[in-house]
This record gives sequence, structure tokens and C-alpha cells, in this order.
Amino acid sequence: MSYNVYQVDGSHDGPLGIYSSKKKAIVAAIAYVVSSGDDNYTIDDTSWSTITSVANDGNQADVTQWKVK
Repeated sequence: MSYNVYQVDGSHDGPLGIYSSKKKAIVAAIAYVVSSGDDNYTIDDTSWSTITSVANDGNQADVTQWKVK
């Protein structure tokens, strides 16, 4: 049996965490991005099939999907 895990990496701080759900990982990525004080952000989940990017003018966080057995 295999399942997905989601790794969140911050543009300035590197790995931020591993999550069992994509929703929780995206929430963590958004929290990281808005911690710069800019509450405006964009979510790009169309460029890559396994990576979702959350970004604003100051920060970016990538949520990468990994399949584990």
C-alpha cells in the first residue's frame, strides 16, 4: 500500500514540515508566506503535477507531493 505525503519548503528557511494531507500542507505554506506581513498571496497548482507554489512579493513556499510505501 502506498500513500502521499506533502513536504513544505520555504524560500528563505528550507524545509518547514511534512504533512499527511495536502490541505494541511497548503495551510502551512500560506502561514509561512503571509508571515512577511503581506497578506496577499497567489497559489499556483497548474505548473507542475506534484508541486503547488504559494507566493507573494516577499516569500514563497512549495508543497511537494511524495508517494511513499
